[in-house]
Amino acid sequence: MRERVQHYDRLDATAVLATVERLQRRIAARFPERNLSRVAEELQAVVADVTERAESPDLLLRWLRVASRVAVAGLVVLTGLVVVVLVRDLQRAPDEVDALDWVQGLEAGINDVVLAGIAVGFLWLVPSRMERSRALQVLYRLRSLAHIIDMHQLTKDP
Repeated sequence: MRERVQHYDRLDATAVLATVERLQRRIAARFPERNLSRVAEELQAVVADVTERAESPDLLLRWLRVASRVAVAGLVVLTGLVVVVLVRDLQRAPDEVDALDWVQGLEAGINDVVLAGIAVGFLWLVPSRMERSRALQVLYRLRSLAHIIDMHQLTKDP
């Protein structure tokens, strides 16, 4: 029998937003003259922004993903054509091609394949890098708010 495993690696955005709103109301009620209430409002705005970003489709990211995949396909086709033309030219006149020409042709083909592979890897990862950059910007905002809340804790009377 399999037990149902709960996954605690994801947060429910609506539950987090409700908790932050409740926290903001409690802080405003207990410490109306403190700036901690404004920090809680900022935290509420950040959570609402993150929720909105997560629920709305990002058209720029989608178009960037499509464009990078098309560029990867074009690059693979172009590299394949270059290698085919290189091999065909080396085989066209076997009596005129010596070993040094074969080595130079092989080196050029390997360089083309390696550089195309590097370009494919870069182009394939561009959308995920952009998405990661946006997520890190939100995390930096949350981290700065956590530091501000921590500073408010230091000034609290025991």
